[in-house]
Amino acid sequence: MSMPRINEGRRRWLMVAVGLVVGAILLVGAWWLFTQGPGTALLSPPGSTVATFSGEGNQSTESFSVRDGWSIQWESQGPSFSYAIRGDRDFGTVITVDEPTSGVTNPTGSGTYHLEVTAEGAWQIDIIQGD
Repeated sequence: MSMPRINEGRRRWLMVAVGLVVGAILLVGAWWLFTQGPGTALLSPPGSTVATFSGEGNQSTESFSVRDGWSIQWESQGPSFSYAIRGDRDFGTVITVDEPTSGVTNPTGSGTYHLEVTAEGAWQIDIIQGD
C-alpha cells in the first residue's frame, strides 16, 4: 500500500499557514518580552532617565511608566515649589518647599504616573527608572 501524496498546491498552503502561525507566536512573544517581561530592562535599564520635565510655574506632566524602585530627582529655583504624584496610585503632594532647593523622592511601587507641579519660578524634574 502506498501513502496518498499531498498535491503541491495544498502543500504550499499548509506551509504558508504554518509560517503565519509561527510568525504570530513570535510577534506576541516579542511584544510580551519588551513590554511586560524581562526585556523591559533592555529598553529602560535600571537607573536610566525615563523622562525629564522642566518649566516655570504650574504644570501637569505627561504620563510615564516605571518599575519598583524608581525615583524622582527634582530642583526648584523659585521661592515656592511642590508636586503631587497621580496615576495608578495617588500619592498626593509629596514635596513642598519655600526656597530654591533640590532633592530626591523615592515613591514605592511600579505603575504609570504623572506629576502635578505647583511652582513660582523655574524647576526641573528627572524620573529615574527602578529595578
